[in-house]
Amino acid sequence: MSLLTIGVGVDYSVHIMHRFTEEVDTSASTYKAVKTSVTGTSGAAAGSMITTATGMSVLVLTITDMLGFFGILMSLSVFYAFITTILVLPPALYIWAEYNL
Repeated sequence: MSLLTIGVGVDYSVHIMHRFTEEVDTSASTYKAVKTSVTGTSGAAAGSMITTATGMSVLVLTITDMLGFFGILMSLSVFYAFITTILVLPPALYIWAEYNL
């Protein structure tokens, strides 16, 4: 379960990090690069999160309880992966780029 969640949830951070690496080369400041990459990518990532979580939550309607619980856990995990990407990744990217870690 956790490997599947990591595989589905890592996409959000990969997209934001890729956009950040493009922006940091062309931007004058690290803060502006972080802000542009997060604001430019978070809308698409939110749409992806909503469709993935909704698709997984449909498993609640199955006959077996085990698949229903799997759908709930996957939906919550995808949501938490998105929230973590939006809240934790930008400060980490800023520190990484600013202090050349």
